[in-house]
Amino acid sequence: MQATKEIELIFIVDDYEEHNIMLEELLGRFNYRVETFNDGYKLLERLRKEIPTLIISDINMPTIDGFELYKEIRAFTPSQNVPVLFISSLDEVLIKDKIKELGAIGFIQKPILPEAIIKFLKTSYS
Repeated sequence: MQATKEIELIFIVDDYEEHNIMLEELLGRFNYRVETFNDGYKLLERLRKEIPTLIISDINMPTIDGFELYKEIRAFTPSQNVPVLFISSLDEVLIKDKIKELGAIGFIQKPILPEAIIKFLKTSYS
C-alpha cells in the first residue's frame, strides 16, 4: 500500500519512545513520512518550520499534556487546521467528551494495535 496523497507528513508525539519507534516503523512501511517527538514543546518548535498533514498525540505527557498541546497547535495560525488524532491509555469513556469538545479527529486506545492506526488512516484519508 502506498500513502494517500492527502497525507504527506505525520508528526507523532509521545513521551514513551517505544511508541514513537513502533509508529514510525509501521507508518514508514506504508510510505508515510514521519517525524517523532518525545515532548510536545519540541513538536511546537518544529511547527514553526514545517506543517504536517496529520498529528498523532499522546494525552499523558510530562511537560505539556496532549489537550494543552492541542490548544497550542490551534493557536498557531499555520497549524490551526491540522487534524489531530489522540492516543492514550486513558479510558475512552473518561475522555471522549473532551476529545469531541476540542475537535480532534479521533482517539485510539493504547496499547496501540498497528491495525487500528492503519484502519484509521485508510478510512479517514482514502
